[in-house]
Amino acid sequence: MTTYREALPNEADAIAQLHAASWQKHYRGILRDAYLDQEVLADRLSIWRERFQHPKETQHIIVATDSEQRCGFACTYADFHEEHGALLDNLHVSSAWQGRGIGAELIRRSAQWVYQRDETSGFYLWVFEANTSALAFYQRMGGTIQEKTMVENPGGGSAPVSRIVWPDPSVLI
Repeated sequence: MTTYREALPNEADAIAQLHAASWQKHYRGILRDAYLDQEVLADRLSIWRERFQHPKETQHIIVATDSEQRCGFACTYADFHEEHGALLDNLHVSSAWQGRGIGAELIRRSAQWVYQRDETSGFYLWVFEANTSALAFYQRMGGTIQEKTMVENPGGGSAPVSRIVWPDPSVLI
């Protein structure tokens, strides 16, 4: 049975490992192979340790667990963008648990947190356009593409991304 809870500060390394593994599986061909093969884990460890050691007041991290194993997480920042509202900065589900509704539940719980903080806030995320399965998933969840742009990738290079927006996050709750 999958359970959901707020992440604990001592979970930074486990979340970083799940994050790195997700990127290695899903971002091949988007991010540079050398980065994915040699640098991604150290980079994600640095990011997540910083986020847990110095959390922002507007930061909310949810972890999904199944039989005490972390199988997914989501990180949201409230009040991130003046027009679009809260940013769903990360959503990753371990490949072994994909297809079980965990991603949808993480989005729902993140949107609920945003809505409880500010009923007028929007909710959005960025997704690599080449990550077509994620793009389709977010659109099935009711998100709409509001903008497309290029971003600089960790490890070098750049890639096109789409901003997926839910103007009213209560539609996800």
